[in-house]
Amino acid sequence: MFRAPVLLILTLWLPAYCLGMYADQAGIYDWRQRFVGAARFSRFDQSSHSTRRVLLATTSGVLASINARTGHLGWRQVFSEDDNITSLLHRGNVLVTLSSGGQMVRGWDVATGSLTWETLVSEERPGDDQFSSAVLVESKSGKSTAIAVLIGDQLQLFSSKSGQRLWGVSVSESNFKCNFIHATAGQLHVIGVVNGVDVTVITYQATSGDIASKHTLPAAWVSSKPLDCIVIGSSFLVCFDHVTLSLQTALLGVGTSTFVATSLSSLGVDEKESMLGSASLRSLNLESGVSAGASPLPQSMQMLFLLTLSPTSQLLLRVDEGSASVVLVREFSKAGLQLYPAVFGDRGHLLMLEHNAGRESLDMEWLDLTTNQQVSELAQTVHLPLHHGPPVHACIYLFSKKDSTLGYRILLQTADDALSLVQQSPRLMWTREEALANIVSSELVELPISNSEAFFETLHEEFGSAGNIISAFAQRVTSQLVQVRHWLSSLHSRRQPISSPGDSTTGDSEDIIQKEDFLRDQFNQHRMIVVATSVGKLFGIDSRDGSVQWQLFARGIRPFRRESDHGVESYRLSVLRSVQHFPLEPLAVLLADSGDAQCSSSALLFFNPISGRIVRNETSGLASSPLMQPDWTCLSFQPVTGIMLPVVDSSARRVMALLDQDRKVHLLPSTGSAETLFQSLSLSVFIYSGDKNLMQGYQLTYSDADGIVAVPRWQARVPDNEVIVSMVGKVQKEVINSLGSVMANGSVHYKYLNPNLVAVVTESRDASKPSVSVYLIDGVTGATVYHAVHKSLTGPVHLVHTDNWLVYTAYQSKMRRTEVNVIELYDGYSQPSTEPFSSLSAPSSVTVMAQSYVFRSIVKTMAVSYTRRSVTHRDVLFGLENGGILSLHKFFADPRRPLAPGGNQPEGTLPYIPELPYNPLALLNYNQSITSIRHIKSMPSGLESTSLVFAHGLDLFFTRLAPSKTFDVLPADFDRLFIIGILVLLATVTFVSSRLSARKALQKSWK
Repeated sequence: MFRAPVLLILTLWLPAYCLGMYADQAGIYDWRQRFVGAARFSRFDQSSHSTRRVLLATTSGVLASINARTGHLGWRQVFSEDDNITSLLHRGNVLVTLSSGGQMVRGWDVATGSLTWETLVSEERPGDDQFSSAVLVESKSGKSTAIAVLIGDQLQLFSSKSGQRLWGVSVSESNFKCNFIHATAGQLHVIGVVNGVDVTVITYQATSGDIASKHTLPAAWVSSKPLDCIVIGSSFLVCFDHVTLSLQTALLGVGTSTFVATSLSSLGVDEKESMLGSASLRSLNLESGVSAGASPLPQSMQMLFLLTLSPTSQLLLRVDEGSASVVLVREFSKAGLQLYPAVFGDRGHLLMLEHNAGRESLDMEWLDLTTNQQVSELAQTVHLPLHHGPPVHACIYLFSKKDSTLGYRILLQTADDALSLVQQSPRLMWTREEALANIVSSELVELPISNSEAFFETLHEEFGSAGNIISAFAQRVTSQLVQVRHWLSSLHSRRQPISSPGDSTTGDSEDIIQKEDFLRDQFNQHRMIVVATSVGKLFGIDSRDGSVQWQLFARGIRPFRRESDHGVESYRLSVLRSVQHFPLEPLAVLLADSGDAQCSSSALLFFNPISGRIVRNETSGLASSPLMQPDWTCLSFQPVTGIMLPVVDSSARRVMALLDQDRKVHLLPSTGSAETLFQSLSLSVFIYSGDKNLMQGYQLTYSDADGIVAVPRWQARVPDNEVIVSMVGKVQKEVINSLGSVMANGSVHYKYLNPNLVAVVTESRDASKPSVSVYLIDGVTGATVYHAVHKSLTGPVHLVHTDNWLVYTAYQSKMRRTEVNVIELYDGYSQPSTEPFSSLSAPSSVTVMAQSYVFRSIVKTMAVSYTRRSVTHRDVLFGLENGGILSLHKFFADPRRPLAPGGNQPEGTLPYIPELPYNPLALLNYNQSITSIRHIKSMPSGLESTSLVFAHGLDLFFTRLAPSKTFDVLPADFDRLFIIGILVLLATVTFVSSRLSARKALQKSWK
């Protein structure tokens, strides 16, 4: 009876509590960019003649489809971190991946990327020393396709339509070490080495798995190197002998007992060329160069193959069917020439790429393998910017145009992991900067003010000058004329559009800070995001829309890597001079580990973070060796750790102190003014470093004899069964708004604000008894302020340390959940000294409050929001495994939350609940998931209420965060006209009332 009214009331009442984001609000203050990572395998879609898709499998564990005409991402499937793709097979409508070292085989739909079937090949994951491979096997009729997988000594065949296991056999040959597997029509050839002296070929029937033939070929030339062999046509096995520098050829048919040797000298090739590099063989039947509708090559074409001896020597060879010897067809001796075979119809072609870094071009020539003549109609030169580096791989798709001429599409992968499409045009059709999928370090740099605003500062000098009135008037006129000139130039610059991602500039291009549209906004929320990637490429990204403004690429560098910290990679990216020092240009430095053979330590690069222009002559006085590359400086020492000193030199550059392995300190940049400034601070600068289970603290001192050295002051050793995995200090010059918390009884609980406090996290070495320990150590004295041990916790541990608290997460292996632990430190209820904090006179006792909570999701990274004055409360940002960024009020992660009501807690403290709230409305990226999120960076903006958040992983995401709402900004829907109308009405009423009151008073006075 009452059900209908109740349902009606609930229907009308519930929408009032439905909160969310309107569709038109998404993407206004945030943006996301999706990437796939560095390509490992690439195939053009062969399911149709007019293909528009490129299929990719990347080193980041991603299987993706990209629109070949626009470069946009069609679909993407991301594998788990330990499920790397080892093989990609594609033919027609069949798309199969082999992953987890060969343990898992999956079939995919080419059009949608949906999983069609999945099969577990092996119960146990194959070891790294076990051979695994997969090939497509066609029936003799060519109507059906199967997948053959070989793991160790187990050979299995699966259906390409359903993934059903058709048969499986064991390669029971004793002392047999498989090297590769090859498939022909209806047969499988397993080729390997027996006893290190013989090459054995076992042929199986693809329909039943029965052994069709098995024969052993004596091969005394087999060395310790892996067997380098290919199958030519369908019946010849060709191997390269690294010992005798010869080609060994054998027929796979029955009755063959020996290899036929062809030496390089007999081909007229200088054998010294083979010593310059690692020789490799390549067949022309490459899947990456086979186009849709390709017919089987003629037998004479199938006998061709390539031999690469060195970067300056490559050979096109052919196997003579009668004598089984090798014949030289053509020799390529150009340095840096890259060869890629391609097949269309019944004809084969060879693409020849030559990169010219000086002209920033890529010369493309084609060779018809049938006539052995170059095809001039297909030759062209493509502009390839210098910041991409040379090409490293090319995937070719040949097709017939409407006029029956041959056309092509080439997916080009360059040394910076970028993917570009080349067609018959002198420019790149599109480019995807896939290096951005592996960002290691990032900085949000403030933009400069306009030139007119910069010259406006001269007006302040006018009022502060001690000159007479004439000089002051002349200075004002001069400054205003300068402002007029810059105003006129700004009108002209507005006609120049801001550069798009496809028009990214290099370091030698025009400075982009001259563009009127790329300047600091009113609230300093427009930033330049400077990122450094693992491949050694730097980007300048506009925070408004994510467009790339400049790029720099340096080959031969790599990020620092600490194996103890779960293999986390990092650069040292620092801003030495900001844009506040006009007219000096901003300056940043990148410190990286060198992978160049000429530099065995580290390398430095100075650059302008706004324009990307390389800045030279900034290493004056710094111990260095000759340049490993132009514009890079190779240090003559290996830095162990570094610290940014709170001083600036005469050129307004912040000074960085680097500690080497010999405990010698190097200033960066090293100038006379920097050393003079350091001498005034040498008694108050301390630095710490840690490795394995030892942490050491040093005091930096200066002497005329030894210069700047680090004197050991303390050391802290953790137990031998623990290893240091992380050390997190506080942000330098951190702004603290409140010195304490007001309790319920009116007293003040003062915070323990030690700027030198370092949080050290260790993990147990014993995997059977996992545990995580946290040490709070004073970086000046080495005193342990607090120590906690958490049993059954495993890493990786994510930690944020700020103010008087720290929050860290780890995985509880026993309860199988994520735990969030929070620690807060307090001095007591008596007001501490008003003098600046000193670790040498720190309080003897510190009140520590700790509590643990349960979190319902796996945490991949953590950060904390920062604002200008820290008036706005801080949120803890959790990067979740599902790709979300959860903003959690620190109010919920409070160790003082009572188990029962009452007590002397701050007003409004919630009762303790073990589980932290997970509010989907608190996800900063709503439905814009960030796949494989690795890091979150927060920076204050010009508004106290707003913090800027940049997150990166496989994707990039940028947004604004207002933890306490935008209390200092009028909302967008603020009714300004109504307020103006009210003010005008009040002013009118006031004016009329005053006139009437005056008239009334005048009339009253006449009575």
